[in-house]
Amino acid sequence: MEKPQNHVMIELPNGSWTQIASTAMYIGDTMELRARELDGDCGGWDTHTAAALIGSQNDPVATVNQNNNVLSAVDGGDAEVGAYWTASIWYPLYECCEFQSYDPAPTVSVKVKYPASLSLSIGSKRTHSGGPITDCDGNEAAASPTYGYSHLLTYTLKDRDGNTFAHSGYEATEEVYAVSCNPNTCGNGEKTIPVNSSSGTFCDVIAFFTNVSAPISGEYQKMKQLLNITTSGHLWAVRVNCINAQYDDVTISDSTANPNATCQ
Repeated sequence: MEKPQNHVMIELPNGSWTQIASTAMYIGDTMELRARELDGDCGGWDTHTAAALIGSQNDPVATVNQNNNVLSAVDGGDAEVGAYWTASIWYPLYECCEFQSYDPAPTVSVKVKYPASLSLSIGSKRTHSGGPITDCDGNEAAASPTYGYSHLLTYTLKDRDGNTFAHSGYEATEEVYAVSCNPNTCGNGEKTIPVNSSSGTFCDVIAFFTNVSAPISGEYQKMKQLLNITTSGHLWAVRVNCINAQYDDVTISDSTANPNATCQ
């Protein structure tokens, strides 16, 4: 007598089915699951789809609709999804052997990806002597006249494994809080930027300028910047920057590991 082999299958876009032991999903993704049982008897192996219950041990991350066995990714994290049969059934086959359906629990490890961090690439310094300041797309970020400097900033969104996180429907929100400045003209600000769904990047501009003349020695702006990533019903705090803009250039320090830093 051979014991059955059991697998959990997923349906591919072309309608075929494949066996999986693990899968990665994004929030909002769905996939249909079914259980396949492979039974052995004296005549060989027989494959068929058996009726089974499929469920998740971590519904807040990934949940299974018991009516249609559709798996839905709900939130970032890990879950184990298992199929199981609720009854043991014996089938006599001739006199040589028999095979058995029993109650195993084949599982699938589900990893629902989520944005976990941001890497930053700072572009070269641009000096402004009256013209406008432009963003990464060449659009006007500050109207002329401007006197001072700026940098283009490219942020790349990463998942918890350090891989680029590129998916549609995500935005970056920036909150900037003034720490100290000279002259005392700096203030708080907030804006939202869409994350590119193909590259997982978004672009920003950091600038220190006036409309009359370039900043001079002794003038500065110190700020604390909070960067969050959002999608429908979800928010992740992914980076904290301490910004020290001196009259001649700027330093951006990653303070994510110390989010309560004063940025003085």
